[in-house]
Amino acid sequence: MTTVPTPFTIANGTAAIALTGSSSQGNDFTYTGNQVLTTFGFTAHAIDTTNSGASVANLKAGIYSISATAVDGCTYEEVVAIPGDNAPQISIDEAATVLPTCHAGGNIRLSIADASSFGAGNLVMVLKGPVSSNNIVTPAVAATVGNSYKIDLNQFGALQPGNYAVLVMNVGTQKVGVLNLYLPYPDCSEQRKVLQTAYWAIEKIHNQCKTNIITPTTDANGNPISNMPANGISQFTAEVSSQQRSIDLQLCADIEVQAVASIPQMTATSAPIRISSGLDFSDNIFQPAVTIDILAHEYGHFLNARGVNINDNSPSSPTEKGAISEGFSDIIGLWAESYISPPLDWIIGNDLPISSSFTKRNIANPLSDGKPSIYQGANWSAANEIYTNSRVFSYWFYLLSEGGSQEVNGVTYTVPALGIETAGKITLAAFVNSLFGLNMDQNYMGLCRATTRAANALFPPVGGTCSPEVLAVRDAWRAVGLDCWGTITPALCAAACPDLPDPLLQPFLLVRV
Repeated sequence: MTTVPTPFTIANGTAAIALTGSSSQGNDFTYTGNQVLTTFGFTAHAIDTTNSGASVANLKAGIYSISATAVDGCTYEEVVAIPGDNAPQISIDEAATVLPTCHAGGNIRLSIADASSFGAGNLVMVLKGPVSSNNIVTPAVAATVGNSYKIDLNQFGALQPGNYAVLVMNVGTQKVGVLNLYLPYPDCSEQRKVLQTAYWAIEKIHNQCKTNIITPTTDANGNPISNMPANGISQFTAEVSSQQRSIDLQLCADIEVQAVASIPQMTATSAPIRISSGLDFSDNIFQPAVTIDILAHEYGHFLNARGVNINDNSPSSPTEKGAISEGFSDIIGLWAESYISPPLDWIIGNDLPISSSFTKRNIANPLSDGKPSIYQGANWSAANEIYTNSRVFSYWFYLLSEGGSQEVNGVTYTVPALGIETAGKITLAAFVNSLFGLNMDQNYMGLCRATTRAANALFPPVGGTCSPEVLAVRDAWRAVGLDCWGTITPALCAAACPDLPDPLLQPFLLVRV
C-alpha cells in the first residue's frame, strides 16, 4: 500500500506550497487546481499545469482546491489557503484548544495577532476541509485578548480529523490571514481499526452501486442526465455533475446508536455517517457497528437523498415515504452483503455481536418478527411506523430475488427468482433516476409503478411482449398486495394492457410510446 503523503504545508507569508511524498514516490508531483473563492475581491486563478516537482509557486491569496499526482500515478486531493501580503499571523491558541479524544469532540481556538493592524470588525472567514462551510461567514469572535482576536472553530460543528484550510479576511482593510491545519485522528488503536474497516467497506459498497447504475442519456424532456461521477470514493451527483458529496465516517460513543446517516447535515461537499465505536462503558465490551449490511444501509440513505430523495420529514406523523426510505436502505444493505461478504443470510444486523442491542430484521420472513408481508395486511402499522411498514418493500425484493409465493385475498401469486443482482439493478434504477417517476409519486403505489418502469427500461419488451423480468416485478408486487398495472400510463407492453371487446383497439395499446 502506498503511503499517503504528509499534509500540504506553506511557508508563512509566501505564495507557494510544497508536498512531501513517501520514500518510494519522492517529491516529483504534477499539480492542477483552482482558486475556489470568487467574492470579496478574490479572483479565479488556475494553477499552471506546467507546475511540477516538489512545490507550486506564484499563487495569489485565497483557498485552492489542488490535485497532486505522483510519478506512480497516485493522486492526492487537498485544499490549501494562501495568505496575502503583510498577512496577520494566525496560530492555534494552545491554552484554549481542546483536541478530540477517543470518545469526545474538541474545539480549536485560533489566535489572530496584531488585531489593531488587521482592523476591527468586518471580519469574514472561510473553512474548507472534511467539514466545510457552504458560504463565507462572519466569525463569532470569542474574545479579544491584548492585541489579538480569539476565534473558535466549533461554530462550524465538531471538526473531524483531516486537513483544513482556514482563511480570515478584514473586508475593510483587505488583509488576508490563513492557517493550514491538520487534525490527526486521536491515538485510539481500536477506534482507528473501526474507521479503517468502515472506509474499506464503504468503498466496496460504492463501487458496487456505481457499476450497477443505469444511466439514460436523456430525461423525458430530452435533457442530459448524469447520476454519478466516474471515480472517487463516496461521491454523488444528482442531475448536475458539479454537485458532489463526500461521505465522512464519524465515530460516536453511544453504544445504543449503531449507525446513522446524518442527512440533515449534508453540506455542499460533505455528509457524515455516524458509527458506534462499540465500547460499552459499563462492561468494557467492544462491539463496533461496522458490518457490511449496516454500513450499506446508511449508504443507501445517501443514494436516496442524491437521487429521488424520498424523505419523511414528519416524524410525529409519518407517511409511507419513511417506510420506503428504510426499505430501500435495507435492500442496499442486503445487496452489498451478497456481493462483498457472501453467502447472504437475509437478516439485517445478524453479524453484530450477540450482546448487541440492535433489533435484527429477518427480511426473508417478516412475519417471524411480527412485521407485515402484505401491504395493509396482518401486522401493518396504521400509524405508518417506518421500520414496520418498510418490511413489505424488502419482502418484495426478497421474492423478486429468491422467488416464492404468497396468498393475498384468496389468490396465490408465484414469483420466479431473478437473482439478487437483477433485482438490485431494477430497484437502484428506480431510486437514482427521476425518469421513472418515484420523485413525484412517493408512496407504495408510486414505488410499484417506478420499479415496473425501471424493469421495463432495463429489460425492454420484444415485439410488444413484456420481458420475463417485468412480469416478475408485477407478480412480486401482487404477491405483497399491490397491483399497479392498470395505473401505469402509457402501457409498457402487452401484458400491461386489459382485454378489450373491440380487437381493433388492441394494436394501438401495444405500441410503446
